[in-house]
Amino acid sequence: MTIVRTTVFAALLLFALNVAATAQPDTTAMALTIPSSSGEKYAIGGNIGLLSGAGISGQVFLTPKLSVQPTFFVITLGDYFHFNMGGELQYHFTRDREGGVYSLVGAGYYHSTTSDTAKPGNRVANPFRFGLGLGYEWFTSRNFALSIAGAIHYFPYTSQFLPLPEFGMYYYFN
Repeated sequence: MTIVRTTVFAALLLFALNVAATAQPDTTAMALTIPSSSGEKYAIGGNIGLLSGAGISGQVFLTPKLSVQPTFFVITLGDYFHFNMGGELQYHFTRDREGGVYSLVGAGYYHSTTSDTAKPGNRVANPFRFGLGLGYEWFTSRNFALSIAGAIHYFPYTSQFLPLPEFGMYYYFN
């Protein structure tokens, strides 16, 4: 019986100490862990855009201001097959715990096929695209960010230039 009382008392004491400790404001909790000088910063999330791809995306900081963002997506539904892959090189002009402005240079490739013999091969009219633009990244919490970018896309097959948006969301970790 004393072991049970001791265990219950210890559990209540630990709970009370934990509640008291977490009730204190933590001024470092809101500080964004900006990439270190060695560039040890990574993120994973999703990107939606026609420039560098739509799908699962990652971000790796090479330096505190320079990052690479690869993106890819693959899906097969019956006789339909689609994949896209691309990437961006981003230069961050400003970056703090609120967000930051960056420029980007990117490229992508889109490929879709079906078993329809009427149109064999890639069904995407402009599979390759290149572009550059500006973006803003907004941190909604210490490690989660939303991004929006506008880029001028160049489609070499039709020689078209189109201004199109991109959206992303990322979780940052070391």
